[in-house]
Amino acid sequence: SPQLKDTVHIGEFSEENLRLIHPGKKAHVLQMMEGQITTEDVFEDVPRVSSGGTDYFVSDDTYQKISVIERHKNTGKIG
Repeated sequence: SPQLKDTVHIGEFSEENLRLIHPGKKAHVLQMMEGQITTEDVFEDVPRVSSGGTDYFVSDDTYQKISVIERHKNTGKIG
């Protein structure tokens, strides 16, 4: 549809923007509630990898990342 063209405006973005620094202890995890659309905030030991003296979260079979990237106003916000 012509109305939808040029409606997504993502600023500077790279894989580096998605790296999460590991807090070095338990981290906040959104736990999905079975059979519901709600989540619960829990603290869990999550996997990490060290790089350049900094620990980063690393996905595995149990823990994955989700992100929201603002794409309409080109603010560059990533969460």
